[in-house]
Amino acid sequence: MPRPETNPFPPSHHMSHGERKDSLVGIESCYSTSVFSGEGFAGNPCQCFLINSEVTDAQCADISSYSEFTCSFLRRVGNALRVRCYKAGVRIAFCGHGLVAAIHVWAQRQGLWQGEHSFGNYSLHVDDGRGGSLAQWHRQRLWLSVAIEPCRDLSMPYDIDQWFDPAPELMAHCGGDSDYRIFAWGGGMDIATVAINLEWLSSGGDGSDRPDLHTQENNIPTQNSGKRAMILTQAERIDAHQFTLRYLAPQYDVREDPATGSAAAVATRFWFERGMKPPFYVEQRSPGGGGLILTDICADRVLISGTVIVRGT
Repeated sequence: MPRPETNPFPPSHHMSHGERKDSLVGIESCYSTSVFSGEGFAGNPCQCFLINSEVTDAQCADISSYSEFTCSFLRRVGNALRVRCYKAGVRIAFCGHGLVAAIHVWAQRQGLWQGEHSFGNYSLHVDDGRGGSLAQWHRQRLWLSVAIEPCRDLSMPYDIDQWFDPAPELMAHCGGDSDYRIFAWGGGMDIATVAINLEWLSSGGDGSDRPDLHTQENNIPTQNSGKRAMILTQAERIDAHQFTLRYLAPQYDVREDPATGSAAAVATRFWFERGMKPPFYVEQRSPGGGGLILTDICADRVLISGTVIVRGT
């Protein structure tokens, strides 16, 4: 079993003894993880804190503000594993890599892969603040099972060529006002080479916010003002079992995330609705190193998995 970290805060962040003592009340142990890593892919780091009932949301936010990584706080409550994910003091509604890290830390800590228990029929409700997910054993792997809403096709804004070069072939939306906008390309190109106009997407082409500009059919802003994150995805063939993606949310100052489980889950639903057959092998082609993500469809839910390295320092 991995040993917990003795110091959960990176050396570049300093707190007084009193601040550290107050922040760590209720923390049982801390583990460092690398999620969705693989050969040639750096993955996405996450710090996982095992906590007790004394730890408040404000305390979790405060602890995460001292870390340069995503922080997942997990506690077993009855038959559920309550997980809260934060980055830089802000709670993340659906953090795929943070949830995947949390269930792997819990499974290893409970000895579920070390012969002490049988994982064959094991499932765990994950209270993630968005209706709940499941940790389950499937195809000889531990997966995070999430409910993803169907995608809705959109027509292209008239100025789409100001967003990306080359322009995408398809555009869709998944979820509500705070969820995802999807841009898809077909074969014959590398999504890593798509040029993204972050200034235009964050505000307007002239740098000013223009929330009143909409396409006539979809009533959506020509730029990406609002709360939607953006998924760029590409598949060579519909009959293949793999696709690539990139993820960004310029309105939240997320220029590009290295490996994003939530984006992979949404893109899986998108390609599944277009005839691709799971399971899927997903490459996130981000400049920060990217990630390798495995996804599947089971009983109308999307499953997310991948390599998770759990360690202490």
